[in-house]
Amino acid sequence: MTITTIAALQSALPGRLSVYNKSSLPVGNPNTYPGLVSFWTINGTSPTNGATPPSGVGEAPTNATTGAIQLWTPGSGNTIYLARFRFWGSTQNSGVILFDRLVHTSGLNATLTTPQTVNSVTVTRPDGTGTNAMAFIENYVQIGTTNTTMTVSYTNQSGTAGQVSPAFTYGLANFQVGHMVPIPLAAGDTGVRSVQSVTLAGTTGSAGNFGITIARMVAWCPIPGNTMMGPQDHFEIGLPAIQTGACLFIAGAQYAGNNPPKGELTFIEG
Repeated sequence: MTITTIAALQSALPGRLSVYNKSSLPVGNPNTYPGLVSFWTINGTSPTNGATPPSGVGEAPTNATTGAIQLWTPGSGNTIYLARFRFWGSTQNSGVILFDRLVHTSGLNATLTTPQTVNSVTVTRPDGTGTNAMAFIENYVQIGTTNTTMTVSYTNQSGTAGQVSPAFTYGLANFQVGHMVPIPLAAGDTGVRSVQSVTLAGTTGSAGNFGITIARMVAWCPIPGNTMMGPQDHFEIGLPAIQTGACLFIAGAQYAGNNPPKGELTFIEG
């Protein structure tokens, strides 16, 4: 069954609480770069930190992948939903986004100016189309500080290969480990199935190690500075369904301060 009535929602509550607890902080100042901070590789106890993805084609991570927020297998015909979402820790007004991590790769070099082949695996959740899936550059080893631009060749939500992103900036000193740069899509595209190649216009000065992450947003939660935000309940976040096998992870927007990110997520089944 699915949750389609208030009575079904009441029956599913209070649900199961998942505590999110990281023990270290993002690197660099998030106010000075146009992206997000991924908490995927940041040390923590719940969940533990994820590893640098495989190089080349990468992989399609699942809930069994180390670093994912742990879920259970729902009963036959049932679906897991996110019912509440609360985070704190940032010392300034910021927010966190819950993503389903669909594809990730690594092994790209920030000094090469020839096209670097990726040919990533294709998204698999929920149906492999990539509709509403976003693509990012994600850093695993700090790159150089020289600015350059980059273009990305990808397959869109309709299965059209060879789409090319508009050029976007890469190589700022603030693009350090864990920083995620959103990849703009060609006009009319609404999602990404896979990525074929990455081309830098110039070297950043240091190779580092970066890759492609394809993810779909599930929900977001604002964090007023130095404040524990009241929980975003099922009405505010829209009771999003969680795909079977989802690799859930958190990314922060404008996250800063001395306090590691912590949070609470409540999941229900119906």
